[in-house]
Amino acid sequence: MNFIKITACIVALGSLAACSSTPTSSIPSAVGSAAAQLTALGDRYLERGFELNPIGATRTGEERYFGLFVNDLTPEHRARERALQTETLAALKTIDEQQLSPADQLTRSILQYRVTMRLAELQYDFDLMPLSQFRSLPVTLVQFASTEGAQPFRTVKHYEQFLQRLEGLPGWMDSAIGN
Repeated sequence: MNFIKITACIVALGSLAACSSTPTSSIPSAVGSAAAQLTALGDRYLERGFELNPIGATRTGEERYFGLFVNDLTPEHRARERALQTETLAALKTIDEQQLSPADQLTRSILQYRVTMRLAELQYDFDLMPLSQFRSLPVTLVQFASTEGAQPFRTVKHYEQFLQRLEGLPGWMDSAIGN
């Protein structure tokens, strides 16, 4: 959900950084260290986020996740999500913002905002209300199945991956009912 927004922001920021008028050779070596830490943290956050939300990964075109399904209604999933956000926020605090380029400072700020907002969202039991007319997993899967959504249906493998994904739906529905 919000995962797509952060991904789009990171892509946009990467584009801005690439267009920066400040040559990288004029940035002190300490910036490279802080920038490298931020890049590694962002990559790790994105990858772990994809593992927690393969539907979101599919929306970004990550083919590795086309056939995966994660039941996001379980307490274990919420704990893993909370751990990711908490660890990322702690790691962000170790990166000296003053040693970052302006573009990287913006990236850091956006990532910090995203993580802080996600931690705030996790205070609420949205897993107890998994269905709505606007946004819910069954609606998303129907949109994907229409062949007009983010899930591609260009090859036999794509169809097989979608069927594999659907195998997780009964467990999700059981969790929705149980919650």
